[in-house]
Amino acid sequence: MKNGVNWIIILSIILSTVIGSESPLFSQNSGAGTTAMDFLRLAHEVKAEALGTAITAYQNHTAFTVNPSSLAVKSPININVHYLSHVESISFKNIKVSSPFLKGNVGFALGLIDYGSQTRTTTSDPTGSSSGDFTSNGHLVHLGYGLPIGRINMGSSIRYIKQKLDSETSSAISASLGTQFKIDKTLQAGMSLNNITLKKAKYIKDSAELPREFRVGLFYEGVIFERKLGVGFDFVKANDTDYTVAFGTELNIHQVVSLRLGYNTYSDINAFSMGVGINISKILIDFTYKPSELFGQSYRVGFGYKIK
Repeated sequence: MKNGVNWIIILSIILSTVIGSESPLFSQNSGAGTTAMDFLRLAHEVKAEALGTAITAYQNHTAFTVNPSSLAVKSPININVHYLSHVESISFKNIKVSSPFLKGNVGFALGLIDYGSQTRTTTSDPTGSSSGDFTSNGHLVHLGYGLPIGRINMGSSIRYIKQKLDSETSSAISASLGTQFKIDKTLQAGMSLNNITLKKAKYIKDSAELPREFRVGLFYEGVIFERKLGVGFDFVKANDTDYTVAFGTELNIHQVVSLRLGYNTYSDINAFSMGVGINISKILIDFTYKPSELFGQSYRVGFGYKIK
């Protein structure tokens, strides 16, 4: 127990230093629209989105994109695919595989985003009536590793991201670090620093960092009315947003069916989320729905399979 607390204190000091106002890693000079490749925020799994991404402390591979240390949890080989239908005809497809490796687990994910067709506007044709349309797309490759050290989960990951905007193409590289710790049988804590820019995205002459974020959270797993209950709360600070919070809850209403609700304050499009999960033996089916009065609905569907 003392070793676990010591690790948490050490990491807290490190991360506090990293996000300090004078730290070049977490500068406060950025603002909305000043970071590149924001589609990284669409890469979360279906269950994670249903819980409002309040899963920094959730010791399950579902939290891989939020906290790489979740890969430290013992698990068989998992294969997950999901599809996102986002606003304005934007779609995102993702496949993730996690597998035991050495004394921990390794995770690999490939994501593809399609922004659809958009009207090209120029200074001579501001309405785009004669300039035609163009397409934009991108992809990311995400590799991570998690290792348990006593009661502490430690993890790190690296991402390669490439994006094409009309005729311009850019690539970037980022890293993430995280840890999780079981406080007791029902309560878990976690922290992560995501998208530390190792290579900036450059378009023509300008370059920009990725949407880096620091997260700290708690996750409770208990029982209510003889049903499994999970509740998560996260505090989030990104380099292009103000301080925000996320909340999520999951209730197992049947042996194979779970209902989920989530909310976060950092999304201007879909703050609320709801979803359902079905777990039948080795097969996982997840669905998440996010309503929006201004931009229309958004939904995700995912399928998973466990190889034991």
